[in-house]
Amino acid sequence: MNIAVLGPGGVGGLIAGLLEHAGTPVIVVAERRPRRRSPPAGCAWTASALVNLSCAPARSRRLEEPVDVLIVATKASGLESALGRIGAQPKLVLPLLNGLDHIAVLRERFGADAVLAGTIRVEADRPEPGVVVHTSPFLLIDMACHVPAARAGMEALEQALTGAGCRCACWSPRRR
Repeated sequence: MNIAVLGPGGVGGLIAGLLEHAGTPVIVVAERRPRRRSPPAGCAWTASALVNLSCAPARSRRLEEPVDVLIVATKASGLESALGRIGAQPKLVLPLLNGLDHIAVLRERFGADAVLAGTIRVEADRPEPGVVVHTSPFLLIDMACHVPAARAGMEALEQALTGAGCRCACWSPRRR
């Protein structure tokens, strides 16, 4: 499974770092490189519930190659402009941002069958470029799909996230 993360702030940076550390191919889609030089290994994560780790996920200003999953972790106010950096159609999209209005925007852009419903419970921050701090003893992701055909992809994503140290729960209709 290959995953792109749009919005490498506290939430997106944490998820990208954990996936990269676990060996899942991940690319961070960001408008620009950090203003200051990142730590030597690329990015550093400090966590209360996770081990300290350093990793350097691949970065790109634009996503041009298809991926299995696009995780959207932008601020809601920056979603429209951030979507301009996505030039390829992902198989699935998992939004992890506040509010509800983004679901309609994402489903219009990527198709109703491709966009999962998602929530994340975590406290994470990016106090400076290249550094993500996970400050809570929890990291929980819930995903749901309304289309039975998306179930297999969602379950594969659940396995990748679980393998990276995230607790996940999924819901979808059973295939008939």
